[in-house]
Amino acid sequence: HHSRLMQMTLLDGLHVFCPISRAQKQRLQFCRWPCSCPEWSACAPGVSSVLDGCGCCKSCARQFGEPCNERDVCDPHRGLYCDFSADKPRYQVGKCAYMMGVGCDLNGIHYSNGEVFQPSPLYNCTCIAGAIGCMPVFIQKPAGILGATPLTGRKHLQDTTYMSGEFIWCLFQKLRAVFIYPDVFLDF
Repeated sequence: HHSRLMQMTLLDGLHVFCPISRAQKQRLQFCRWPCSCPEWSACAPGVSSVLDGCGCCKSCARQFGEPCNERDVCDPHRGLYCDFSADKPRYQVGKCAYMMGVGCDLNGIHYSNGEVFQPSPLYNCTCIAGAIGCMPVFIQKPAGILGATPLTGRKHLQDTTYMSGEFIWCLFQKLRAVFIYPDVFLDF
C-alpha cells in the first residue's frame, strides 16, 4: 500500500516538472485494445499488405501523400514514412513522405523520387532513390507460355499477342517484393 501511494505521488510530482499540454490531453486514440479488425480485403496492385501500427490487423500500407497516423502506416517497401511535421503541436496525423528525397536525371530531365514517367512510347520508368527502373509498355508473349499455340505448317510464324504494360508492371512489382521482402507475404 505504501509503495503504491509513493508511485502515485511520484507520478503527480512529475506533472509539475513535465506538464501535459491541452493538445496532449486531447490526443486521438487510433489504436484500440483488445484488437478488433475489419474484414480483410486485398490491397490494390503494387500496394503492400502490412501489419498496422497497433500490431493488430493486416492493412494496406498508405502511399505517398496519403494521410497516416500511429495505426495507418506508410509503405516501408517504397521508402515511405509518416511525416508529422505539419501537425504541430499534436503530431497525431501526418502525410506519407519519402525517406530519401533523391531524384533522378535522365537525358537532361530531372524526375522526383517515386515519379513514374515514360521517356519513350516503349517504356514506363520509375525513379526510386536515385535509380531508374524501366519496364516495357508491351512485352511480346513467347509462344506456348501463356496458352496453347496452334501448330501451323509455316516456318518462322511468330505469335504477336501482347501482354499489357499494366499487367507486366504489376507482375514486376510482385516478383520484386517477393524476392526483396519475403516477410511481407507471410500471414500475420
